[in-house]
Amino acid sequence: MEPLLPVMKKPGRPPKWTERQLIDGIRWRTRAGAPWRDVPERYGAWQTVYGLFRRWQRDGTWKRTLAYLQADADAKGLIDWDVSVDSSLARAHQHAAGARKRGACRRSPRAASRPSRPITGSDARKSVRAYEDSLGLALFEAAFCFRCHEVRMHGTAVPPALATQFFDADTPPAQALLALFRAAAP
Repeated sequence: MEPLLPVMKKPGRPPKWTERQLIDGIRWRTRAGAPWRDVPERYGAWQTVYGLFRRWQRDGTWKRTLAYLQADADAKGLIDWDVSVDSSLARAHQHAAGARKRGACRRSPRAASRPSRPITGSDARKSVRAYEDSLGLALFEAAFCFRCHEVRMHGTAVPPALATQFFDADTPPAQALLALFRAAAP
């Protein structure tokens, strides 16, 4: 993995913590799910650990590393790309969904830049369905309101022909949507 990681800057004062300590701190925080401020001191100051995480997030290091590891595991036959869908319904509160109290079921140009936000309904009564794989990771979400709904998979809009018929995971359109997901897998 060393070739995937950016080279640490050498000029100036020598670092107090090694890169390995900082990466272990990131791994600890990710595994524990704890706040950044709770990262143990043996991994370095939490600000330094977070700074490295954020810098690598911005420059795409984490995405490149994940893509490399997935491709390597897929080449070795260690990844099974089968998908299991849980079609449970999760209602979103109108404040959490960003719903308007009045108006048509449409998006403003400003809201269009946020692909994961659901479409708002005229009376703010809508539901958001999140479809998960067998590990509980979100595959895609669908937001329903009176006259329209939107289905997004990893932030990409699903073709309207499938989206207008997609209400249950057992229907043929759902099977077609899952086929799209399998085709999009790396």
